[in-house]
Amino acid sequence: MNFMGLFTDSKLVAARMRSDIRLIVAVFVAMLAAVTLISSAPIYISALERQSIRGAIDSDVRENSNLHLNLNMSVPFVPLDAERITTADKAVAVSLDSTFGSVITDTRRQIKSSTFSFSLQKDSSLVRNEGYFQNLSSLDKYVTYKSGRPPSSPNLRFVGGPLIEASIATDLADFYEIEVGDVISANLSTDSLVSMGIKIVGVFEVEDEKHPFWQGNSKRFTYPLPDVENEGQEPLPYIAVFVQEGSLIK
Repeated sequence: MNFMGLFTDSKLVAARMRSDIRLIVAVFVAMLAAVTLISSAPIYISALERQSIRGAIDSDVRENSNLHLNLNMSVPFVPLDAERITTADKAVAVSLDSTFGSVITDTRRQIKSSTFSFSLQKDSSLVRNEGYFQNLSSLDKYVTYKSGRPPSSPNLRFVGGPLIEASIATDLADFYEIEVGDVISANLSTDSLVSMGIKIVGVFEVEDEKHPFWQGNSKRFTYPLPDVENEGQEPLPYIAVFVQEGSLIK
């Protein structure tokens, strides 16, 4: 009986088992590491995104400004409803706070309606072009009224719809020859039977066109031009009127 051969075989089996256990442990550790990496990937990517945003802001501030940086966040296609607007405000606030926190010193909000067909009877001529309503928070702090007053949001009626008080910038008012007291008719389309009235109660002038409030260009709000380019002819500016928030959501 060959005990030596049996003992040698047993040692080989034991050594092979130890080797297999090491291999299994190594594979398990590798799988655990892979699972850990995969599960932490969203957090890591989110941290990288925040770091990238902060790096871009720091770079821009160093190159362009020692005081501030303007961020423009857009939430398109929000129904003009008080609850929906509040929900959008909260979503923007949460997004900003999670990334920038206490770095934010102030926020401003612009609510802009869809495009309407505006028409205004001036003497024997009819002024007609596309336009929209907008509300810009804290507007009155950065403009001076040359005539009239800021709009309010009274419950007034027009022929076939509500009558809304509005203000307009001087350059746009001069272009269309609009004055305080004029009433502009607004329709969703030229063939719409439902119309609203826009009573111009104030004409204002921007105090500082380059103020950060205007994000470097006040004309974008007060004298907006369509994106469409007409060869050899400058496009007509939108008739952009400023109203109270209450007028937009009524």
